[in-house]
Amino acid sequence: MPIIKQTHLCLNEKIDLFIFYFYYSLKMECTKCKKRLDLSLFSYKNIEDKIYYLYCDNCREKTNNDNKKIYNNINYLYVKNNNVISCKCGKNYIAFRSYHITRHENSKYHKENIIS
Repeated sequence: MPIIKQTHLCLNEKIDLFIFYFYYSLKMECTKCKKRLDLSLFSYKNIEDKIYYLYCDNCREKTNNDNKKIYNNINYLYVKNNNVISCKCGKNYIAFRSYHITRHENSKYHKENIIS
């Protein structure tokens, strides 16, 4: 006599089980980290059409941070090229804040080489 009884499910119960497993066990592979993750870890790209992002939320956050770093670096290089100050003493320097200007004006080189 078998220990586990075979259960005979009717068609409706089988359909319900299939829907349950299909709905709760959906997994998707992240194209960035190559991990097979639960669908709840992905965000919708288009809510109306139910289109998901290909990256999981963690990878999307990392790429967004990388994009911010690139943007900040480009912005820094732009400000660096535009804020070059040519002083009367003959020195060119970059000033991001007024502190940099006062530091240069108080330097020994500026005081010695300033044309009065």
